Amino acid sequence: MVASEKILFARRRFEEIKNLEMLEDLHWDDASKQWYILFKISVSITLNTEIPKESMWYITCSDDYPNGEVNVYPAIEGGISATFNHQSNNGITCSNGLWRKGKLCIKSPYDSILIDQTEPQNFEDKLLWNAQRAVGWVQAAALNELIKENDYYEIPEFLVKKLHYIISNEDSVSMMEWEDANEKFGYVDLFCAGNSKCFVGNFTDINGKISKTTKWGNYINNEWSTIKGGWILLNKEPVINNWQAPNTFGELKEALYKQDVDLRVVLEKIISRFRDKRKHILMIGFPIPERVGGDPQIIHWESILLPVLSYGNKYASGFRSNELGWKIRDFRTIFKNENALEWLLTENWNSRVILNRGHFENKLTRRRVLLIGAGTLASYVGEQLVRGGISNITVMDDDIYKIGNSARHILMVDSVGKFKAIELAKHYNSINPCVNAKSICKTLDSKNAMILQDFDIIIDCTANNEVLKILSEYENSTKKIYISISFGYQANALFLSYQRTRRFDLEQYYIESKEKLYDNQKVIQENQLPWEGIGCWSPVFPALASDVQLIASFATNIMKKMIEKDIEGNKFYIYEREYDEDGVLKGFVKV
Repeated sequence: MVASEKILFARRRFEEIKNLEMLEDLHWDDASKQWYILFKISVSITLNTEIPKESMWYITCSDDYPNGEVNVYPAIEGGISATFNHQSNNGITCSNGLWRKGKLCIKSPYDSILIDQTEPQNFEDKLLWNAQRAVGWVQAAALNELIKENDYYEIPEFLVKKLHYIISNEDSVSMMEWEDANEKFGYVDLFCAGNSKCFVGNFTDINGKISKTTKWGNYINNEWSTIKGGWILLNKEPVINNWQAPNTFGELKEALYKQDVDLRVVLEKIISRFRDKRKHILMIGFPIPERVGGDPQIIHWESILLPVLSYGNKYASGFRSNELGWKIRDFRTIFKNENALEWLLTENWNSRVILNRGHFENKLTRRRVLLIGAGTLASYVGEQLVRGGISNITVMDDDIYKIGNSARHILMVDSVGKFKAIELAKHYNSINPCVNAKSICKTLDSKNAMILQDFDIIIDCTANNEVLKILSEYENSTKKIYISISFGYQANALFLSYQRTRRFDLEQYYIESKEKLYDNQKVIQENQLPWEGIGCWSPVFPALASDVQLIASFATNIMKKMIEKDIEGNKFYIYEREYDEDGVLKGFVKV
């Protein structure tokens, strides 16, 4: 294998780097299909016993350099064996016998986001830059300066071997519940959806007393299978070799022993319920801060898939086929020190975590919302509310989903022939497992109008005069926020009414919007509406899905501002689309 001129040029620049000495020139590794260079990094001062004054390292690159990644790993011979912050798990060695897999994290977290990357992408500088950053990393590690106060906290890397989600629900409130819990281990219920996802339920001690409850929304189905798992709560991260997550049962025992927890004693007390010829899950939790040096904010969980335990005639030699014989065999064979841990992908799906990319203020997300109508506009408005953090929403509509609706509705073919309200509630629950979306398969009328009392915000998306009439006739005992949203022909206009009152003011609504509503009616009469199906009255209101989505987004933004500002009284908004000379949409203009 012959290295390209670009790689040869790049490696010659190593001579420019202080405290770095190249020990072996370019070699090709058939196992990993990449080029590597062995070099030595020297530091003048080290305050960390895990970082010698001279350490050996490998830098790797692909054959089509500068494309692909450039990575730096500690050498097995003469390299560091400990794991540090900003480094992958260093407890595993590469199959080529040359380096460990503790890759250094030396790039900026913004490299994949910003146009101006910190890592150069040209062949002249890319290899040089990575080698220079490796020297800086070693120097910082030697002085215990890899992390500093107020940096974002990072957990050690647990080597996940199976993409099987274990999903917890933790926040600052549940953190206080854990602080009040007396026990540090026990059992946990896991609700499994059959799609490699298990949702964590309540935690109990070994006697069945609840240590901590877990609340989910309506996504969690009572028909799902429930399995029993185990849990251990620690005081801090389970690490060895400075910052390495355990990779074997022996390393896990060592990490827990450092916190005065005997893994064997804990397992002996909980595994008797796991002898059903199945693998079970052991969750290990520990408190973590948001930033380095800060107080713990939540409990973080990692999960292990335990092997199938001894049962039946699989008992230790010299013992009987009973719990004692099975336990002795478990600790002689199944939980041997050298046996690898099977870590599972474990994530916190608390609503705050899910909505981290953007959410409404709490004064909106805590409200109870009634969405009247389950048509196209309502479906998009409801989805945006749920994605913004609304967790308590009820959809009211008695209509059935038809195949023609699929042109612009968010529901799919599987929903054809089913109630729109039920299907939308299912969809909203599937967006966020903390959502409690419900359905009422009825139209609003004078007989059921009392349900309005149960909600804080009533949103009408029906464009139906009869619904507005009911809202205006029923008076609530307290003030409600009424919002009516509709759009004009081809979604070229938005009509939105915001009212904070005991009952909807229909008269004022018509005064404010009558003129534009009549204009829109004329447009409809001048343009023949599309017809759907066979019958005496089957018109279809024309508008593209993208146009309705845009209307819904604009309307949601307006009512978000109104609610978060606690606007009193009545507000009426009419917006029309504005286009440039090329017919390209510029935006909405208030009229």
